[in-house]
Amino acid sequence: MPYTIQAETKDLTTIDAQGELNPDSMPEAVEQLIEQTDAEDPGSLLVRLQHMDLGTLHTVASDWSRKAEFFALQKRFGKVAVLTDQPWVRQSAKMQSVALPDTELKVYDLADEADARVWLEKAPAETEPA
Repeated sequence: MPYTIQAETKDLTTIDAQGELNPDSMPEAVEQLIEQTDAEDPGSLLVRLQHMDLGTLHTVASDWSRKAEFFALQKRFGKVAVLTDQPWVRQSAKMQSVALPDTELKVYDLADEADARVWLEKAPAETEPA
């Protein structure tokens, strides 16, 4: 899976991914996220998922949602905005949010990135329910 992880600011990390997910690349991606974020000062995460393969995304998400690394990562992000061009990815992200009880998650269309960024910048008390 082609992906990039970038710390845009101290408080915002972005992930861009497209195509087929490779479960073997997940440990490296998690390591990058841990290196670029701070567990003591949670930030926000903007995830762009485009042209994703249904089978591999579901398999990887189901597998990783039960791993210790996943729980360690969720403490590093107070808010997550998922941008996607596929309805099934929207639904999958919403279902995965159940595994993130301490993280606010909203899903947006790819064209709505500006709205997602505004939402991510708001303090938790300023945001409406997802």
